[in-house]
Amino acid sequence: GIFDMKNMEAFAEGCGRVGAIEEIAVPELARKAQQELAARCNQPKNGPAVQVKFVDAGKPVKRLAVISGAGGSLFADAIAMGADCLLTGEANHHHAIDAKRLGLSLIAAGHYATEFPVTAAVAAKLRAALPDIPLHASTQMSLFTLGGANFAAKLGMERVVLARELSARDIETICRACPAEVEVFGHGALCMCYSGQCEMSAVIGS
Repeated sequence: GIFDMKNMEAFAEGCGRVGAIEEIAVPELARKAQQELAARCNQPKNGPAVQVKFVDAGKPVKRLAVISGAGGSLFADAIAMGADCLLTGEANHHHAIDAKRLGLSLIAAGHYATEFPVTAAVAAKLRAALPDIPLHASTQMSLFTLGGANFAAKLGMERVVLARELSARDIETICRACPAEVEVFGHGALCMCYSGQCEMSAVIGS
């Protein structure tokens, strides 16, 4: 794995893992998370693929809890598992403050960065378990470049649903060069317009 976690245990009803890692300071762990996750994500046309924020409780990390998506609210579960730090996709201000107050460092690396790297493994498992069912790449994959769409096609996705943020020109570029079917859609719910990820997180967290 990315962090060479040892003796891993499940937490958060099996959605996350906690394990021992080689001792590391929180800022250094945050930099490593940014570098390693960025290497496993599609690069955007502009800006970094991964943006990391963290709060440092002031002690080195020997035991790390990881969970993708909006896992900041699970800081108490991570503490109960003996973690020194929780690495997740999203954490709000109050979760970060409370975690630090209780001695837990917290690193937030974004939904996309913590969810996309498992795509290939999930696609392979689905293909093995359901060989006759067509696989579609959801807008949850944040496919906003031709490289991302082609990556999904190489995984065996027969249709890719593009990110909602794309311009008509971006969509045309992808449609012309992607071997998979391409789906786009219009919407009006601006509060949930970021590729549906905010809404999905709300559903999962409720």
